[in-house]
Order: sequence, then structure tokens, then C-alpha cells
Amino acid sequence: VDRVDTFEDDENYYYRIIDYKTGEKKFRLDDVLDGLNLQMLLYLLAIKENKNALTNKKIVPSALLYYPALLKESMASRSLKPSEKNATILEKLKMNGIVNKDKKVLDLLGSDDLGDYVAVTTRGKLNEEKLFGMDNLELLFDNIKETLKRIGDSIISGDIKVNPLGERIDACAYCKFNSICKFDSKIDKKRKPLNYKNSEVFKMLEGDIDA
Repeated sequence: VDRVDTFEDDENYYYRIIDYKTGEKKFRLDDVLDGLNLQMLLYLLAIKENKNALTNKKIVPSALLYYPALLKESMASRSLKPSEKNATILEKLKMNGIVNKDKKVLDLLGSDDLGDYVAVTTRGKLNEEKLFGMDNLELLFDNIKETLKRIGDSIISGDIKVNPLGERIDACAYCKFNSICKFDSKIDKKRKPLNYKNSEVFKMLEGDIDA
């Protein structure tokens, strides 16, 4: 885990996971349904499952965020005022991910000022697509546990079929084993990643929508 921030009151132990990224990375829950990008949620789950090593209080996962550790150069008009340039830079420095929508958590994270450093607001209001409830999170954790079991069973059974994802998630882009798998992008078809809003993913996990 790159960073864990914690806060305690008389009854609760709040924690948030922050992962530093040198490239652009947007948190998408539909990746989780594809069995991808489980890292951050696994951190959140691991701490929750081992809470007795940290506290006897009720443990409250509060946020899961990517922090931009590197800003790339970008084109801008010379006519921009210094304040406008600064606003552009601050916008790119905002963390992105999902935040617990419990009012106490939002207050602890900054409430009215939260949108200044975390990309969770749209037109000044909290964006529901960037929020989660504890019931949502428990469903995600259950899904991840099942995914890990499925992956483990697949590995043990010797399943090594070549079946990469494509489009916005190009599994072959930086792979060094093309000479082994012999996958040919010009001939072979890649799987399409799922494309759902976070709210739709939660509804799927609740059984309200079929994937």
C-alpha cells in the first residue's frame, strides 16, 4: 500500500487508501467485474479483514483514491491569466476514486472543500458515481473473494488459454510474452472490456441488472 490515512473517534476507526500514480489512472468499478484492477480494493479489504491488529473499534473504510504523482506537460493558451493557469494545474492534481457517502466520513474528508482536492463533484455537487455505501462495499468484497477463488482454481487446473482484453484495456500493449502466446492482433480477436457506470455495477451486484 502506498499510503494509508487514518482517523479515530471514540467508537470508529476510519481509514482511506491512497495509491500514487505517475500516469493517468481512473478508477472504474466495471474493471472489477472483469477481474481487473483489484489491487486497491484488495488493500481496503485486507485492512478490514485484519482490523484486530489495528483497533478494537468499528472499522470504517472511507475512501479509495489515486493520487497523481506526476503531471505531464500540456498545451495552453498564452493568454491565460496566472490564476487560470493555477486552476488548471490544481484540477489535474485532484485525486480520483470513490468515497464513502456517510455524512460523518464526508465531514472528516473536508465536506464542502472535498471537491477542491478530490474529483468527486460535478457542478459543485457530490457526484453519486463517485460515492459508495457500506452495503455497496460489502457486495464488492464478496465479488472480489469469488473472483480470487475463480482465478486460483483456474491456475491450479492449469488453464492458460490466451484470451486477452482489448480496446481501452489493451492487455498486449506492454506484454513481453507475445513470442510465447503467439497472439496475433491482426487475426485474433480480443475480448471487449465491460463498460458500465459505477452505479450500474452496484445494481448488478445487488441483482437488479444483469451483466
